[in-house]
Amino acid sequence: MQIDQLKYFIEVVRKGSINLACDGLHISQQALSQSMRNLEKEIGFTFLIRHHKGITLTEKGQEFFYAAVDIVDRWEILLAKLNENLLNGTLRVSIAPFIEEYYYTSLLYFIENHHLPIQLEVINLLPYEAVQLLEKDELDLSAISFFQNTLEAFLKQHKTLLFIPKKQIKLNILVSKYSTLAKKAVIDFSHLDNQRIIIEKSELETDYMRKLLKSNPSANVLTTNSFYAKQSMIANNLGIALSIESGPILSNYAHELVEIPLQGYETMISGILISQNSPKDKLLREILKAW
Repeated sequence: MQIDQLKYFIEVVRKGSINLACDGLHISQQALSQSMRNLEKEIGFTFLIRHHKGITLTEKGQEFFYAAVDIVDRWEILLAKLNENLLNGTLRVSIAPFIEEYYYTSLLYFIENHHLPIQLEVINLLPYEAVQLLEKDELDLSAISFFQNTLEAFLKQHKTLLFIPKKQIKLNILVSKYSTLAKKAVIDFSHLDNQRIIIEKSELETDYMRKLLKSNPSANVLTTNSFYAKQSMIANNLGIALSIESGPILSNYAHELVEIPLQGYETMISGILISQNSPKDKLLREILKAW
């Protein structure tokens, strides 16, 4: 659901007609009708009864109308605050290795889709570096991941930081389709001792990589400088790598690679870390609630 959809819905209700609402919204009748159908489908209720004279609200539609007005009003207030208070309109962001594709794309889409007056400044940092800068108020937020059983201890140690969970992480092993492992249904976390594990240098300080190496002390580790170099090496059956389940593999090597579910590791959770002492704290929380 998008803010623009709510604005369209409010205008349709106030005008009593999709056709009449089109003029003020500068959108075609076909596009507006489709937007209303998509909104109803996403929420799961019929809000509008269409007839030759215009539209009539259903009971659910009336409830949703008042909620939509409240949400849009709050959003306009937030935008005004952002315009007034965000320093130079810049959001300083760090995204940990492994989860950068999901979080960067998601955050960029959210900012553009909601027309936020923000410029993203993405800084490449290791997790411990991001924590240090957050505590110094030199970073606004960090997308980061934790093992579930270490999160509580981390937050007790860093009491000025707030973690907002967003996504549970499922880990896979990425192998060449020519590898002897390629036909396995699952791979156990503790059974990788005799494998060459290819790791980007930026991944060495992550919780899951430290856990993997501790569980497999005799593993043969090979480090690379880039994601694409790692995929090239795997495609050529020179080793395996850890990966996050995030949908289809998007690279020139996709047809050469196989992802196999990894079992035997602790639950991991990824999310957003912010400082509660930041002057932007309240604004960031409002953004993260809507994101």
